[in-house]
Amino acid sequence: MCKRHRLVLKHNEKQHRLCSYEMSHEVGERIQIKGELCTILFIGEIEKWPSTICYGVEWDNPDRGKHSGTLDGKEYFKTSIPNSGSFIKETKIKRDLTPSLTFSQALHHKYGSVSSEDDNLYMGSKKIESLGFEKLDSRNNNFKTLETISLPNCAITGSSSDNTDLDTVRKLCPTIKRLDLSYNLYDDIEYVCKLINCFPQLESLNLSGNRLLKGWGKKYSFCFKSVKSVSLASCNLHTKIMSSVFTIFPNIESIDLSRNMLQDIDTAEWSPPITLKEMNISENEITALPTNFCTWNIQRLDISRNEISERLTISSNCLKALDISHNMIESYELFDYLNTSLPALQSLRVDDNPLFSSEEKTENEQLYEILARFENLTVVNGSIFNDDDRKEAELYFISKILKGKIPYNTTLRRWICLTRNYKIQTQPKTTFEDSAWIFPNILTIKIDTEGIKNPISLSVLPNYTIRYLKGLIKRKLNLGICILKLYYAISSDLREEIITDFSTIDTLGIKSGNTIYMTILKNENK
Repeated sequence: MCKRHRLVLKHNEKQHRLCSYEMSHEVGERIQIKGELCTILFIGEIEKWPSTICYGVEWDNPDRGKHSGTLDGKEYFKTSIPNSGSFIKETKIKRDLTPSLTFSQALHHKYGSVSSEDDNLYMGSKKIESLGFEKLDSRNNNFKTLETISLPNCAITGSSSDNTDLDTVRKLCPTIKRLDLSYNLYDDIEYVCKLINCFPQLESLNLSGNRLLKGWGKKYSFCFKSVKSVSLASCNLHTKIMSSVFTIFPNIESIDLSRNMLQDIDTAEWSPPITLKEMNISENEITALPTNFCTWNIQRLDISRNEISERLTISSNCLKALDISHNMIESYELFDYLNTSLPALQSLRVDDNPLFSSEEKTENEQLYEILARFENLTVVNGSIFNDDDRKEAELYFISKILKGKIPYNTTLRRWICLTRNYKIQTQPKTTFEDSAWIFPNILTIKIDTEGIKNPISLSVLPNYTIRYLKGLIKRKLNLGICILKLYYAISSDLREEIITDFSTIDTLGIKSGNTIYMTILKNENK
């Protein structure tokens, strides 16, 4: 047997084969090649490689793909995501395939065998360290007292027709509360439910990165009332299966559905449980929310990186945090609507919408205008604003409206409250000048960038987080996706790295006129 495809676990000085590789795959099967997950969509010969068996696959990571299943004008298969497919020769599959494991095999590999005499694992000729049962016993007593199992990216698979492994798991781990099976080879929700059923105390479940496309149409008796948190990101899920998700997990408090294929949810009859407080549906194809959203009990909602516009209709007395960044919003009027329809809203993220692409307003002016349009906001784009900040923002906002520089519906309740609070006459005046009193707390700092001849200047607020400051620098220098390191000078020849991304500028003692030094650690914009 080929050593490259041999995985052996030693028990009592004997080698027992856990899984051996044989070239017997079928279309629709999930496999792992050099750590990358994919689905087989074609097996056979192609004109480019005659007399050679090859596999047409769709990569979970679309960047690995070269086409959509069509080569030299002939369609062999069709990917669900454009340009995420490629062909691989059978010889390469034999060489690079990661052997799949059952859950119990992966469990023993990571957390230790039942023998303490020889605790080594072998992947081919390569030895992998493992924990023996006695070592595990000192940390977790034994498998039966484990509360957390983390097995991401382990090439684990299972079939709904095979219950042998499930019987083993049920006896091994009855006390599991947290289970991470992300980025494995599961594709059938029926089998996954059978596996979850082995853990009656389960509270947190991560299935992200598994292409769970099979089994949703069946009627199940599964109902996992103990599960509070579920992650189903990057599972290629469609809108129509959501009612099944909420049926299977009737008491969840948070759910991650990001990077799926959800769309047209405005017409879907979603009925999430009243327990659901937090939902992430970012990076889908959503244009609007369900019409019954006002009946939901959601407190934190992330709908970033979708196709949301100013026509968004959303109403809730519970929602406290909303992320609508990286969408298609082009008008400030949406914020006036949200101020009325979301009275409990305290945190809002709206950056990287077309509305803010214009250079007519500075970052500070944009933040102040957003803050002033809302009655109860305390956090905008991750920056925290106190009462003094709010007062400055509101005075700035009023002055711009009175001078006709900001179009605004002065019949709105928000405007009436502002003018009453500051005893401002509603007739346009020109006594407000764009002077320093509008932004008394603004800092001007210099960014000394490695590889750039002259430092750049940025106007920032003291309550900007370091993470937000990095974003400003990236946009200012058109850096794209990259990793920045920032430093400030302790003395003339000594610099200290700023490692706390969520600290604010003022807590670091940075003052106007100070210089921040920057290096680009890695640039991924290729």
